[in-house]
Amino acid sequence: MRGILLLLVVVSVPAVPRAQEMKGNEAEKVKDEIIKLEEEKASIILKGGSIAADYYDRFYDDDEAYLSSGRGSRTKADILSDWRSGVPKILSTKHYDFRVRVFGNGNTAVVTYRATGAMQLRDKAPMDYDEKALEVFVKQNGNWRVVAHSVVDIKKPQ
Repeated sequence: MRGILLLLVVVSVPAVPRAQEMKGNEAEKVKDEIIKLEEEKASIILKGGSIAADYYDRFYDDDEAYLSSGRGSRTKADILSDWRSGVPKILSTKHYDFRVRVFGNGNTAVVTYRATGAMQLRDKAPMDYDEKALEVFVKQNGNWRVVAHSVVDIKKPQ
């Protein structure tokens, strides 16, 4: 029985459909759109407060899957509340090293990038950050929305 099960798994795995990365001019246009949104986000979060919250509310899905190595899993409501309260305060930021992959008919994009800068939380001293981020964008009703966001803190060698 175990041998038959193993044979079925080995035979069926190649039949599992794989997401096909889109290539060509249309994919390049999507990549440019996504990078523009990411660069816009970097400038908006420097303004903070309600401006950052409104941006986040517009471009992030209500059921976004959010995971941070430093802060764990968070909801969109948690993040909007933080921005509206003025916490965090981003003192400087740079987003770079973008890698965008486009899937399907150009309605799904996965982007990774580095983010470095300085921020301040509540009454704490400013601190530097160095992160690697991953976001999944899906085009909904003609607009890009982030449906998943993950941030990993990159520890600097001591």
